[in-house]
Amino acid sequence: MADAIGRLWWRDDSGAGAWDLAPPISGRRLTHRLLGGLPGTPVDTFVSAIGPAPGTTSYPTTVEGMTFAPDADRAPASVGEWRIREQLRRLWDEGEDPLALLRDEARRLGMAFWLSGPVTAAAEAAERYEPEGWLTSDVGDPLVAREALPPAVALAARVDGRSVDRESVSAVDVVLVSAGGDVAAWAAAAAGTELRVVAEIDAAQESLAPERSRALAATGWAAGADGLCLTCFESAARFGDDSARVVHDLQSPLRLQHLDKRYAASLPAPMVIGPDVSSNEIEVVDDVAAAGARVADIRLVVAVHQIAAADELAVSLNGASLPPPASANDGELVYELDAAHRPTPGANRIGVAADRAEPLAHLPLLMTAAELEVTYHYPDGAWRHPPSFDPRT
Repeated sequence: MADAIGRLWWRDDSGAGAWDLAPPISGRRLTHRLLGGLPGTPVDTFVSAIGPAPGTTSYPTTVEGMTFAPDADRAPASVGEWRIREQLRRLWDEGEDPLALLRDEARRLGMAFWLSGPVTAAAEAAERYEPEGWLTSDVGDPLVAREALPPAVALAARVDGRSVDRESVSAVDVVLVSAGGDVAAWAAAAAGTELRVVAEIDAAQESLAPERSRALAATGWAAGADGLCLTCFESAARFGDDSARVVHDLQSPLRLQHLDKRYAASLPAPMVIGPDVSSNEIEVVDDVAAAGARVADIRLVVAVHQIAAADELAVSLNGASLPPPASANDGELVYELDAAHRPTPGANRIGVAADRAEPLAHLPLLMTAAELEVTYHYPDGAWRHPPSFDPRT
């Protein structure tokens, strides 16, 4: 079973469909769309949802409460869902099973094939497709899923929102935790056991540029994760020409060490800024002091909603007040951090206070985002043209 639990997972939640391709599509085009960007990358586990929407499957089902997606009575929630329904219908009419196609192609590429879905569908899907593993998001007892699956099938459970308790997941082989969540706590709970901890980077939660993906991966590895799961990345083409390189970057904390990253504060909701200091933390992995001359720039970017030129904003990093921002455009304030205001590995506290202009005192001032950008000189970081390289016209 250990061989089925890889280090770098690729999770697709489309239910063996392509949201952006108009039907009909061939089975070959489907596998190329979902797996075509992965050969040559370190991805060793492919996870497919059993259906394109909750309560649906991509194959004819007899499970109570589940419906074959093309036969669903509910109206499609989007044009993309309609496209997938039609793709599935036509592929089955031609005698092709989309999930079987993905399974065979993933294994041909040397990847383990996993399925994800509710516990109720586990037994039927496992018998039909014989996956190496099953990922469940059910908040109930994982033991129910374990009993529904053959012993050889590994079981993973998403645990965001659960209290960190090893005994509550004793029936599972892997826990999936958001990369910015309780990875360290789960890694500590799993120490000395066979439980694996996989940090999940979910592109459905935010638009993931390469720099943000690297920061999340570095955070997950530093917290003690055994693996990474890239969810809803759709295909490696998300990163354009550099797709394979970016996926390679994520596989190793050593490889990530001196690559450009963008760390972000966890803000579940916009933070009200008033005369008293409001604070939040940004977790940073990079040791910029040790990196020395490799470091090109470090910037703190604070996004403030409804800020005006008459407002006075005071920003601090780890208790040290920052000089005025280098630029302030459309509510985005960019602070260039010098040697006296460098972030340190671990939690870095961002403090913000404001003296609101009197005519605007009735309007709340809101911090909507705070990010730390760490960039490195080439060849560690990306190549950047010197100022004199690009013509002015």
